[in-house]
Formats: sequence, C-alpha cells, structure tokens
Amino acid sequence: MAWLTLSVQLGFVAGTLVAVLLNLADRIPAVRLFAVSALAAATALIVLLDPGFTAAVALRMLTGTALAGVYPVDLNWPPARQRPIGAWVSDCWWAP
Repeated sequence: MAWLTLSVQLGFVAGTLVAVLLNLADRIPAVRLFAVSALAAATALIVLLDPGFTAAVALRMLTGTALAGVYPVDLNWPPARQRPIGAWVSDCWWAP
C-alpha cells in the first residue's frame, strides 16, 4: 500500500520538474492545462480495473504526474471580485 502512495508523490515531483523545465504554465493557457491534466489524472485511475501491482504503481505515478498540472493552476490568486469569498472560506477553514 505504501508503494501506491509513494508513486503518486514521486509522479507529482517528476511532473512538477517537467512543467517547470518546459515552462508549461506560460506556454499553455491555464484553462487548457488544467483540463488536460485533470482528464489525464482521471484517465490514469483506470488502475481500479487492473489488479496487477506493477500496473497499479505505474498508473498511480502517471496520476501524480498529471496532477502536477492541476494544482499550480488551481492555486492562482482569484479575481478581485472573488477575493472576499476566498478570504472568508480560508478564515473559516483555519478557525478552531
């Protein structure tokens, strides 16, 4: 079970390095990068259909690699009209 978790994390690191080296965030529009990465991550979850351990680790690594294109786009600062909502949600989340 640890290999499945570790493979996602290693895939995310590898995907982040590739995205940075290729400067994908500046070359590809944010909406397209987010959509393609999310679709690739969801497609890689086909691992649920294959019980083989090696295939599971490889596809989980592919999931992590694809998620590297989702998180940076998702974490951009929201537009001015949405900032109060984001601040309120983050304050509620951090509140004890």
